[in-house]
Amino acid sequence: MRPDAAGICGSEIEGYLGRMPNRVPPLVMGHEFAGTVLASGRGARGDWTGRRVVVNPLLSCRVCARC
Repeated sequence: MRPDAAGICGSEIEGYLGRMPNRVPPLVMGHEFAGTVLASGRGARGDWTGRRVVVNPLLSCRVCARC
């Protein structure tokens, strides 16, 4: 997926400014985003290539520390 647009929500700004004790820098911001599917994997139902989608920010990759 290629991100085409992203948003920064209020809680991300408050965390960056140090106003939320549970959200401290370094932060990965921009969890609200939409984009275009560049390729579909084997487990995908149907061909999503070229479709515009939004991402569920509650699903993580379970690999990187910030997820």
